[in-house]
Amino acid sequence: MDDAMGSETEHGVSLAAGRLFSWSTHADRQVARRGIAAAAIAHCLRWGLVIHQNGASVHYLATRRAPEGTPERWLGVAVVLSRDGRVITAFKRRDGLPRRLRRRSHPAFPYV
Repeated sequence: MDDAMGSETEHGVSLAAGRLFSWSTHADRQVARRGIAAAAIAHCLRWGLVIHQNGASVHYLATRRAPEGTPERWLGVAVVLSRDGRVITAFKRRDGLPRRLRRRSHPAFPYV
């Protein structure tokens, strides 16, 4: 696998920049069940749109954000990271993110 795309480790995904993302057991199970490649997750973390919500960050690889040469099957991958950078889960959604995860023009909890 090409280093620019990312590489698999035993329990995480390494990016070309050298950052290692650890995975929760749930993420490991869901990624395997959903058939999402570790390279697709690394690509999403590097190039995806980032949305912060409820202390987590959602990285979404939209068609318009993906660099040229991105495999078609990787488009629509979303990865949810905890505050400490741990992969919580990943899923694939080609028709865009759910409305509740889209960017907002105001804070999620303006009165806190």
